[in-house]
Amino acid sequence: MMSFDTIIIEFLGHEWGPYQPIELTTGSNEIRLVEMKHDGEQVFVLYEGSRSIYTLAPDETKALLGMLETVSARALWRPLFGKDGGIVTLVIRGLMSEMTFSWWVEPPKEWSGVGKIADFALSLWNEHR
Repeated sequence: MMSFDTIIIEFLGHEWGPYQPIELTTGSNEIRLVEMKHDGEQVFVLYEGSRSIYTLAPDETKALLGMLETVSARALWRPLFGKDGGIVTLVIRGLMSEMTFSWWVEPPKEWSGVGKIADFALSLWNEHR
């Protein structure tokens, strides 16, 4: 059976939560790490769909930002497909930009940094849902 995990990291700097959740197919999970300002500090809140489930601790926020600052990925044009396992999509979104990465089961070696970010977000979700 195929599963679909969508991870969205939003850099929006607002105080009201994520954009409207996207419609998902059966077997899909959508998690979001949304940047928010709290007492003038940058924090990320973990959402499952539109439900807030956890606010990242300062060391977790620092780890996430460190991974995002060092990620480097080149465009890949070869097909990545399988029948079992799952498709993971990572979206990094700002006010005027968006990057989307999708892969089947494991990210390609050229996207190892992107895979670490997805693993980090999924482990937070699994721990706090």
